[in-house]
Formats: sequence, C-alpha cells, structure tokens
Amino acid sequence: MPTEETFCLNLASFDLEYGAASHPGSRLFFNGRFAVMSNEDFIARYAKPIAAVWKTVVAHYGVTEREFAERLAAILARANNSSQSKGANADDSVSSCISNLRAGELCLAIACEKGDESAWRVFDSEYRHTMQGAARGLTKDEAEAEDLIQFVFGELYGVRLDGDRRLSKLAHYSGRGSMGGWLRAVIYQAFIDRKRQTSRFEQVEEV
Repeated sequence: MPTEETFCLNLASFDLEYGAASHPGSRLFFNGRFAVMSNEDFIARYAKPIAAVWKTVVAHYGVTEREFAERLAAILARANNSSQSKGANADDSVSSCISNLRAGELCLAIACEKGDESAWRVFDSEYRHTMQGAARGLTKDEAEAEDLIQFVFGELYGVRLDGDRRLSKLAHYSGRGSMGGWLRAVIYQAFIDRKRQTSRFEQVEEV
C-alpha cells in the first residue's frame, strides 16, 4: 500500500471519473478547492513521464522505479500545495516538472539516504570538493571548514534515528536543481545556524 503522502491538484484540472472508474480502490477525497491524490493515484496518472525520466537514470544503486516514483510524488506534493495552476495547465506543469528533474542526482540521493555504500562512494567522489570549497569560502579557516563539512556529512548520512531508520537531510533534495547547488545551500545554512548558536552561548556566558 502507498504511504499517505498526498499530491494536490486544483479541482478544475482533475478528472473526477479517474478515481472512481479507473481506480476504484484509490483513496480520493476532497479538501476544499483541491482533489487529493494518493501516491498510487499520482504514479498511475503520470506513469508515462515518470517512466521516461527513469530511463535517463544511468546508475540506480539498488533504487527501484517504484521508490523513485514515490519520491517524485512527495516532491511534487510539496511543490504543488502552493501552486495556482488551473485546468490543463496543471497537468502540463506536473509533466514538465517531472521531465526536467535531475533524475540521476535524485536517484543517487535516494540511494545514499537508504545507506547504499556504492552510492556514498560516488557521492563523496563527486561532491566532497564542492562542499569543501563552500565551507572554506565561508569560514576562511581550514580547521573550521573541515569541522563544518563533517557536521553536514553527519546530517546527510543521518545521525538521528526514527525507529530503525536514519533521518537524512538528503530526503529534502528535490532534484529540481543541481545537487552541487543544493549542497552549497545546506553548507551555508549549517554555517549560519552554528554561528547563531555560538553567539547565543557567548551571550549567556557574558550574563
């Protein structure tokens, strides 16, 4: 059964017969202006663009097409909750978004989140230099930069546990921009957060 991730489309763009006739077991319900679509419905409705973008992924690292499709459903749910697209434009927008995703980088992120060792080796080889450059540019100090990188790697690997599974920051990567650009933003945010925390500690010591 699919998870409870939902995908929202404006009612004007949703074929009301889709859930009842094509997929009688689907969990379609109304929420104000929106029709809410389960993962199962989303994957069925956008099967063609999902399959097309999946074919562009060279290395899967053990990630299945189903896992990839479910991540797309979650990503586009977040993106379209605030969307104002109506009518046919909504479907066109979703299909276009799927087609333009950085599918290979997204698949790598999913695999790393799952703990695949070969994916992590590729990730380290491809992106550590980018992360080091961003950290050094912010800290202006080699030791502090390395400490920042290690902190972020911990967040990416998932040091906190939710039951039996790690909570990885990679779950927030959407594939809508480059992995390198997203990682630079993660480094920057971690740098700012640590500076604020240090500032608070200093203020407490002064008091």
